[in-house]
Amino acid sequence: MKKKIDTLPKLNSNCEICQWYTGNKRCFAFSRGIPDSVWKGIHDKPVKGQLNKDILYSPKGNIL
Repeated sequence: MKKKIDTLPKLNSNCEICQWYTGNKRCFAFSRGIPDSVWKGIHDKPVKGQLNKDILYSPKGNIL
């Protein structure tokens, strides 16, 4: 019997692979943490409360 091997990491949010993500649900765009609406979606346009309107989701490259 072959055992299935999971090779891809389990991500809670696309934020985790963004170049601006600093960990603990924080990034350079939000001083008080990433809002749930951004964490659960795609940050492709500035949102209310964002510090720097130029900081949007930008993948940092291959995750493997």
